Order: sequence, then C-alpha cells, then structure tokens
Amino acid sequence: MVVSPAAGQDGQCLFWACLRNDGISVTRFPELDETTWPSFSPRGDEFLVISEGELHRYGYPRGPLHAKMRGRLESQGDKLGDFVYYADADYALATSLNFRLFLVDVENMEIETEVAILGHEPRPASELYPGLKGEQGLASDLVFLLPLSGTRFLSVHGELRGVHPEDSHDRLLTWRLPATL
Repeated sequence: MVVSPAAGQDGQCLFWACLRNDGISVTRFPELDETTWPSFSPRGDEFLVISEGELHRYGYPRGPLHAKMRGRLESQGDKLGDFVYYADADYALATSLNFRLFLVDVENMEIETEVAILGHEPRPASELYPGLKGEQGLASDLVFLLPLSGTRFLSVHGELRGVHPEDSHDRLLTWRLPATL
C-alpha cells in the first residue's frame, strides 16, 4: 500500500506500508520529496508522480525509476503542477502550475499536446485573476482534477465574480478525452 502524507504547502512524500505477520512496516520512498500522490498505470505495475517539478515514472512496487521528464513547459516559465493521472496505458494528463492540462506520452515522457476543456480554455492569467495585473502567460480556471473510469475525468473550475472570495463559485464538470489519442 502507498501512504501519501502531506503537510500543507511543504513536506509531501510517499511511504510504502506492508502488512507482515508481526505488524505493519512502513518505509519512506527515498528519492521523492515535495511530491504529488501517485497515479498507478492501468496494469498496476508502475506509477507516475510529480516531485519538485519533474514527472517520474517508477516500477511498482519500490521502483526502479524508468524515466523522468523535466517540468519546464513551453509557456512562459510554467512548470508541472500538482496533478498527474493516467488516462490509459499510453497517456497521462498532467497539470501545470497555471492549471493548464497537458497530454503526456508515458513511454517517451514527452508532452504530446495541450488539452483544453470546452468553455474553460486557457486565457491570459491577468484576465482570469485580476490581482495578477501584468502577469505573463496563460492560465485556466481549473482548481482540481480526478480520474473517473476509462478516459473520463472530473474537474472543478473556479469562477471569480467579484473581489471577495465569497462572491466566487465553483463549477463541477465531467468530460472525456477524445478517442483519437
């Protein structure tokens, strides 16, 4: 079993917990600090995780490291963000720090394309977040992402209506990646 404790902004890591005759043993996964929770492949023999801005693909359990992708994206200094999920055996979705979505070829650990959710396409960050006047680059209103069955996903999108947080609303969507990946 994988245990993913988190300490808010800093301190996320992974532990392996194993049930043995004399109790439960817990071992920290040594190479990962400041990590997202893992996303397991459909076969369950490997997982993806973002750690300190890099996407890692490990064998399961306990490694080895199969591949690594640097987190710098083509958009004005944007980096890999907080969510990565297998979409199928060959592809994963990863978010950026600006909450843009990217389709990643898992075997080659390369970004294949950007994915835009209809009605929630990336736009200038200062347009989405007026407090970021002068901010360069694109961002989306994506707040949270979870995989569902098949190539379906659930996403939460923030909708800012005024200056105060209580004036904002979130929108919940379910959607599917196109079959022509």
